[in-house]
Amino acid sequence: MTSTARRPTHGAPTAVRERVSATEWATRVNLAACYRLMALYGMTDLLYNHITARAPGPAFNRGEKDRLVANLGSNNAMVLRNHGLLACGVSIAQAFNMIYWLETTCRIQVDMLACGRPLHLPDQAVVTRTAAALSGAEITLPNEADTNPALKAGAQSNRSGYGLLEWPARLRKLDRIDRSFRD
Repeated sequence: MTSTARRPTHGAPTAVRERVSATEWATRVNLAACYRLMALYGMTDLLYNHITARAPGPAFNRGEKDRLVANLGSNNAMVLRNHGLLACGVSIAQAFNMIYWLETTCRIQVDMLACGRPLHLPDQAVVTRTAAALSGAEITLPNEADTNPALKAGAQSNRSGYGLLEWPARLRKLDRIDRSFRD
């Protein structure tokens, strides 16, 4: 190759954008935003974080993946003993929201345990109501579909609305810091 030959333009933002659908590009932008938000909120553990929009779970082998899926069942989150947290969602926004609140809750629990005082656990009824609220069943308002263009149809009945309201605000925050995740 001579010095005048053209070099390939690997990694040019427009090159990828032109080769994928608008839906895939939006997913890629949201995935990039999710990685930035993880760093912004201090949820980085060296190289052990894994975020994906296509494959279920950070499994390294098929047997591990099958066990994770079986143990997760119909839930969207799981605490992995000695391995951290696993969160799933219908969208990147919902999965990020779930991991954000799980991580925050774990930090609070560790801080409380560091006090060396006995913990006072809530009644099971409170735990059940809280779990229902965090599942998304109580998050949306009755008129939410009329006022929120990001709300998916049936969000109250299928628990798909939780996290969607926060995502545009989180993206605006990232835009104010550095919009390059969109490229």
